[in-house]
Amino acid sequence: MLFIALEDNEGRLKERALAQKIPANATLDFVFDWPLLAQGGSERIIRAFDDYDMVIGDTLGRMLGVQDRMDYAVMTAAVAPIQKAARQANRAMLFLDHHGKLTTLAVNGFADPVQDILGSTGLAGVVDTAVGLYKQRGKDQKLLASAGRDTKGLSLILEFDASTLAWQSLGDAKDVAQSDLRCEIIDAIATLVDEETVPTAEEIAKLTNRKRPNIVRELNAMVPEGRIIKGEKIGKKQPYFIAGGAAVSFYDND
Repeated sequence: MLFIALEDNEGRLKERALAQKIPANATLDFVFDWPLLAQGGSERIIRAFDDYDMVIGDTLGRMLGVQDRMDYAVMTAAVAPIQKAARQANRAMLFLDHHGKLTTLAVNGFADPVQDILGSTGLAGVVDTAVGLYKQRGKDQKLLASAGRDTKGLSLILEFDASTLAWQSLGDAKDVAQSDLRCEIIDAIATLVDEETVPTAEEIAKLTNRKRPNIVRELNAMVPEGRIIKGEKIGKKQPYFIAGGAAVSFYDND
């Protein structure tokens, strides 16, 4: 693999390689200087496919220089020959780049990595697969989303591992969100019981700042699994308790 590192230096990459325990004999080469794509850089990448199965360019913006990214013809001419050559040689070309400040996740609440590619549709039209790394509001974890012509889209939650200086997957975004919600529900029930407040779906929703229908749906799924107990009604209130928790003492106190 050839890594064209235009935004890093040898010291930083050496630190990462040591933390990630990349073996010294790994088939990985770094270069820190590269001509602009329009000034021979594209041809040089195409020639590199003779020696490397994968080439990574970090970043596309640096490799484009001051070209007009909104110009369809310019963007197509810059990257289409590389994409064509990579397909013919059965090689992979990965360009890294930056999102704009207002991503689809921030504006619409869902991630569309193709739409978030900076510049003309000429650039997005050439890409076989787009992958975006998104910051989630109020969370340290990030969302990795992909979309492609021949690949199924995915959404993963990533967490940064300081010991390896790398992002680690926590799993599918939907599964992680469900797990987070269930933990919040259990914590909320425990808090409400401690406060001697009947732990109803409504009270849990208030405490977790979640919508009540979402809480009810998750509680109904957790009861058959045995994680949550649906207690006897207290007046008109339907309480939920943690399995093996303080349900009896709560009724005694009532």
